[in-house]
Amino acid sequence: MVSNVVIQDILAKKAAGVERMRYRQMRIQERLADRVENDPKAIEEGLSKVRSQLAKRACPAREIYQEWETILTTKTASYVANLLRDTSPESDQLRACAPFKLA
Repeated sequence: MVSNVVIQDILAKKAAGVERMRYRQMRIQERLADRVENDPKAIEEGLSKVRSQLAKRACPAREIYQEWETILTTKTASYVANLLRDTSPESDQLRACAPFKLA
């Protein structure tokens, strides 16, 4: 039988791994936000990717990409950058499907 100490150690390592992953994701989102603010082409490229995804018959994240299309056609680059930096659970899905790439 596995001891309680071993189980606690495994759970602590798993939690640390999840935290490292979240930190890496936040750093990437920060870099994407900087790009959106500093590169005028980033919004156009993101919109192109969104429309490409929406053109697919089987787009598993259609609702999210539709929301991105609305955001990219109606909001400012500053708004988009702030959305990418937002760490609230409400924006998790949007950030996970962010249509931007690092230059």
